[in-house]
Amino acid sequence: MTPDFVKRLSYSKYLLRRAKSLQQAGNDLSSAEAVLAAHDSVEMLMRVITDHLGCGPADKFMNFWKIVRDKTSSEPPHKGAMDRLNILRVGFKHKGNLPNSSVVADLMPSVSAFCVESTEQYLDVDYETVSLCDLILNAEAREKVKEAEKAKGEGNIPGALLALGIAFDKLRDEARTRHSLGLIQHPRSSRFEWDHSWVRPVGQLVDTVNMLVLGIDPARLHRFSASTPSRNYALSGAMEVIWGHGPEALVAEDYDFCYQFVIDFALRLAISI
Repeated sequence: MTPDFVKRLSYSKYLLRRAKSLQQAGNDLSSAEAVLAAHDSVEMLMRVITDHLGCGPADKFMNFWKIVRDKTSSEPPHKGAMDRLNILRVGFKHKGNLPNSSVVADLMPSVSAFCVESTEQYLDVDYETVSLCDLILNAEAREKVKEAEKAKGEGNIPGALLALGIAFDKLRDEARTRHSLGLIQHPRSSRFEWDHSWVRPVGQLVDTVNMLVLGIDPARLHRFSASTPSRNYALSGAMEVIWGHGPEALVAEDYDFCYQFVIDFALRLAISI
């Protein structure tokens, strides 16, 4: 596997994770978006496989099975399910037909299975171990996300969420530095701080606007903050960690959401360079 193949494989996995996140919203529009992301994920993986095998890209989505079979004498898996995915994608993108959310939910495990089995069969790579860390340009945040992945693999969900929280802090600090001229001054630093009747609500509004300037969805940030501990940093760099609830109640779904949130933010930050 060349570095280019590994990077494209990482993007395929990112798109698949995004598709799953969209599908979990449960409404028809988010399910349609999930179909597009899942289709892009599969298509990118297909191109990596055909490039790796040296058989040239498929001119049409469903021709992948024929050209790979002709090259290797083996049939790629889940052809029927991927055909259904392609039909849903064409129906939405070219005909404006929203897919039923339950149909998309039923199809998503097959999309995952195709990615896992095809990667192992034709690339000799475990798709589940493909890390998205290399997509993060910020070195400190990248190391913290790696730490989160390791903690998650060991079953330490609270430790993983703490690491993701710190990774987000590193990315947010970078974003604030880069976009400092576009941020609104917080009222806490103004000469009118004594008027407490308006400082708090205005401060909350400023925080929300600044998050939007930095490319952060306030609603998703609220869920992320509820799932990760508060992190208070002293001038010395020392960090105080405060859990607002029992960390033992956190589950893998909380980790998956927070992981996707950090990766999404990191990629938006990379694009804004």
